[in-house]
Amino acid sequence: RQDILERWQAAGGGLPMPLALQRYVFVTEDAAEMRAAARGLLALIRNTRALRLETPARDGAHLRPLPFAGEPDEDWLLAHAPIGPAAKVAACLNADIALLRPSHCSLYMGFTGLPRAATARAIARFGETVLPGLRQAAAATQAA
Repeated sequence: RQDILERWQAAGGGLPMPLALQRYVFVTEDAAEMRAAARGLLALIRNTRALRLETPARDGAHLRPLPFAGEPDEDWLLAHAPIGPAAKVAACLNADIALLRPSHCSLYMGFTGLPRAATARAIARFGETVLPGLRQAAAATQAA
């Protein structure tokens, strides 16, 4: 954050610096859904990386998500990404927010390969079990 802030101020930006945080989140207790979300996140990472190429690999109109050197594997994503039980997701997001102090957050919850119903359940779980704690943490930070 400090490096970003210094560059912001050097470019003439004022304080507070607006900083958005975008995270890919999936709230579930189901191990198969967690693994599917990690696979979907990995495909998203690969596709996003492919867009940086002059001529991305495609299968017709669709990007082909190609592996790349140094990419995370599913197990690493399961250990470190906010995918899994509500407590883990909340802890990940609270740590990110405490460190980066974003002005707003964008949370992406729909991963390729997961049924629509699983995504809807994850969104509902987020709203019911994670969001209230994030709001409490934000209120406590503002009150301090």
